[in-house]
Amino acid sequence: MEAKASLLDPPAQTIVQGAMVRSEQDQSLVQQQLAANDLMGRLPFEISAQIFIHCLPGKQKDRTASLEHAPLLLLNICNAWTDIAKSTPLLWCTIHIEFPRPVSFKELLEAWFIRARNYPLTVSLRGQCHPHIAVVIWNHSHRLEHLIVDNGDCLDRDSLGTLEIFPGGMARVPEQFIALRTLTIRGSEYSNLQFLGPQIMELLRRAPNVVECTFIRMPLAVGFHDIDWDPPLVFPSLRRLRFGEHVKPGIIENEFLKCVSLPALEALAYPFEYFSSDHFIAFLNRSAPSNLRELSGCDGLGDFVLDGGLHLIPSLTRFEVWWTQYSFAEKALVALAASSSLLPKLQTLIIHLEGQQCAFPEALWKGLLNLLAAPSRRSQLTNVLLYGIPESLMPAEGIRAELREAAKICGAQVRMGSRRKNFMK
Repeated sequence: MEAKASLLDPPAQTIVQGAMVRSEQDQSLVQQQLAANDLMGRLPFEISAQIFIHCLPGKQKDRTASLEHAPLLLLNICNAWTDIAKSTPLLWCTIHIEFPRPVSFKELLEAWFIRARNYPLTVSLRGQCHPHIAVVIWNHSHRLEHLIVDNGDCLDRDSLGTLEIFPGGMARVPEQFIALRTLTIRGSEYSNLQFLGPQIMELLRRAPNVVECTFIRMPLAVGFHDIDWDPPLVFPSLRRLRFGEHVKPGIIENEFLKCVSLPALEALAYPFEYFSSDHFIAFLNRSAPSNLRELSGCDGLGDFVLDGGLHLIPSLTRFEVWWTQYSFAEKALVALAASSSLLPKLQTLIIHLEGQQCAFPEALWKGLLNLLAAPSRRSQLTNVLLYGIPESLMPAEGIRAELREAAKICGAQVRMGSRRKNFMK
């Protein structure tokens, strides 16, 4: 029996080679046809770039540096798409970074910022930022427009230590964040990790053009007492300041207003339980904000109202409060109805009467009726909302009929009950 040949005989090899050549030719032809039908390759660059921009995740927190999401995903399709993506700066202006990250990530981050060219940057950091990553960010601080620092949802309730805004120390941070417009610092409701108060204030001091600052879930902040606040720091451009979602009493909200002056303030949301009326009045006298339009807070504002503090903010157009004592609401309504010089520009009044279990006094409804009937409020007051009132505690139908008629004459929308149900209808 003849042994089988281990190699193809010459005629067979010629046939195979010819088939391979034809296959390569067919593949090249297919690629040419695909390129000819590639709309992205045929469209003007500007239109292709806009299509790529619409591929970005809608939410800022979803814009992670991941191969599974745009813009990095767009680099792995073809050379043409890679060139378009790398040449579109708006794809690289926003980044959300989840920690921990390897040391090699700093190279990707540097390339990311370079592709953004000279456009303003939005950076969101979640978790404890690594010093080697922070260095890259601070090297581009002159372009940083929006910064979010998030502690993350630490599940260890016994966590201890500090969270540094400037890992590695402030000495390595640039002198100014000249482009910074908004700053958000978010803590965790599950841990006792503490932010460094001096670093928060130092960041703001180096951001002369910041207009909005938000502190969320920050039960603790240390080191405020280590700084000399005399004279107080002046932030001439800060227009919106919000403290929110507190878990436990802290000192960040207490100390902040005691050590700053905010002459341009337009909107303030603040949990006043832990801040005295005297301190807040001192802040208003020190800042003298001539354009404060929105103020929201809770029980501590009751004493502020009773102390005559509302006379210090005549520019206010929106006043929202959460009060567990209806006596505060009653006295506020009476004061507003009695004086046309008290909040003369008020348009929206929202009172949350939380946790009420007993009937409201007749003086409360009378104060509301007098406010709606006041000639000085006519056509000025547009919304009066009283939330947290169960149906069982609503006034009699006769009083509600009077309130509806007064609201019609005043030109205001009046809502009483819950967010879902309005018992004034």
